[in-house]
This record gives sequence, structure tokens and C-alpha cells, in this order.
Amino acid sequence: MSSETPIILVTGPPASGKSTLAERIARELRLPLIAKDVIKETLFDAFGTRDREWSKWLGGATYPLIFRFLEVQLAAGRSVVVDATFGPEIANAEFERLKTRYPFRALQMYCFAPNEVLYERYADRAAERHPGHVDSQILDEVKAQLEENRWQPLDLGGETIKVDTSNFGSVDFEGLVNAASNHLS
Repeated sequence: MSSETPIILVTGPPASGKSTLAERIARELRLPLIAKDVIKETLFDAFGTRDREWSKWLGGATYPLIFRFLEVQLAAGRSVVVDATFGPEIANAEFERLKTRYPFRALQMYCFAPNEVLYERYADRAAERHPGHVDSQILDEVKAQLEENRWQPLDLGGETIKVDTSNFGSVDFEGLVNAASNHLS
């Protein structure tokens, strides 16, 4: 048996279907789920919602919590699903730091779609999301970040499955759950 704990990371830009995929994998494989938006929304509920700067600040605060929650699971040797829009410039180093203390094997599922599709989805869901995200106020910011290819796959040294979510109806969710299940064995 490997001493590396298998984990599943679901990454990609906003509105790419990360949460939908991560929630399904966690539910079907009965794994804990560490999800950025859930953490951020819990912080909004505890501390209130304000302006864009506040939302950005709380968003930044979620990442140390994600890594701390992941560290706790890894220390216990437990597999977990993690869902977030990780920025490689910081996340790669954080995952490497964790890996030196608690060896893990990561399966990364990188969700993507054309920028136009992502932007349209982001704009369409803005009114339905937690008001703390202030999504409707940052449409131009998100559009610019999409055009800059801000969110890319992480460099984790494990397998990366690229998941084209242009059309959710054509995504092989069952196959992705099976790939995650195989990664755990």
C-alpha cells in the first residue's frame, strides 16, 4: 500500500462547473469536500457582506483555511475532494509544502470552457449567488482575468484530466467519478 494519500482537486476558472463536479464526486465516493465558495459564504454569513474589497479580502482568507483543512485530512491519511479556483503562482508552492509533510497523490480535474461561455455563465448566475460575492459588480474584472488565462492547471506532478464543460450535457460525469474512484485505490 502506498504511503501517499490520494486526493482529488477540481480546479479551473469561475463558472466552469467545478462545484457541480466536485460535489458529485464527493457525494458518490463518500468523501469530505473542501470547497472555496462554501468557506467564503460561511465567512460572509459570520462577518457580513460589504463591498468588493471586503469580498476580495475574505476570498483571500479562504485559501489558508482550505490548506489548513486539507492538512488536517492529510495528517489523518484521509482522501478528500478540494474545489477552488487556485492561482498556480501561489497554490503550486502551498501544495508542495504540504506534500513534504504529508505525502499525497493528486488527481486534478481541470474544468474549462471557451471564455465567452464562462463569462455568460458567470453573468447569468450573478443574481443567484450569495450577495457577498458581488459578482454583478465585477463582471469586467472577471472578463479581463479570463482573457488573461488567469486560471490554469496546477503543477502537482500527478495526473490531470481536462474536462471540457462547454456543454454540461456532454460531460461524462460517471466516467469522471470512476476515474476518481480508480485514483483512490
